Amino acid sequence: MRILKSFSYSATGLLLAVGALHSNCSHRVAPGTSAASSVSQSQLLTPAGLRATILKETQPGGKLDFFTAIKGHEYDGKQLKPGVYATASEVALYQWGRAVNESGIRSLEEAYSIFSEFKGQPASARDKATIELGFNKKLDN
Repeated sequence: MRILKSFSYSATGLLLAVGALHSNCSHRVAPGTSAASSVSQSQLLTPAGLRATILKETQPGGKLDFFTAIKGHEYDGKQLKPGVYATASEVALYQWGRAVNESGIRSLEEAYSIFSEFKGQPASARDKATIELGFNKKLDN
């Protein structure tokens, strides 16, 4: 994300900004909740099961699908806060990284690996940087 000043806004504000970007978005996360919270804990018994569940839920229509709703608008951008700008694609990657962490993945490298498997190619440096922001909840202040 192109962060020009600081990381001093909340994730809720970021999510609300995403909703404003795409008012016709069919997948929204309500403030105070997370997409990851709806992934069944009974399916997350093993690391392999967790990985499989995240891959399944990242597919179109899944609980971790932040990408389908922005198809055709990936490069649309908005000022989220004075001096803070992001494209819809960057916001989706941030949300995905955060949700993966909340689902139980504890390694950033594992998150990159899951995303690469979903995408069918290695994650770019830009994808990795944005996923890292979400995974580490850097914008949640």
